[in-house]
Amino acid sequence: MGHFRGRIQLWDVVNEALAPDGSLAQNVFYRKLGPGYIEDAFRWAHEADPNAILLYNDNKVEGMDGPNA
Repeated sequence: MGHFRGRIQLWDVVNEALAPDGSLAQNVFYRKLGPGYIEDAFRWAHEADPNAILLYNDNKVEGMDGPNA
């Protein structure tokens, strides 16, 4: 991200981190970095580009009042 600092307004930082039951998926990031990896990823992304909008993307989230809220 540092290479593009200030040139990209929006970053998709974490994708599909939830298992179908709403818990954290046991993916490579979880296994290698631990359960705090999502928070770490957002912190690192913010440090790399403090003015960027940072997003979490997951197709299993329907909204604040959805089944996985």
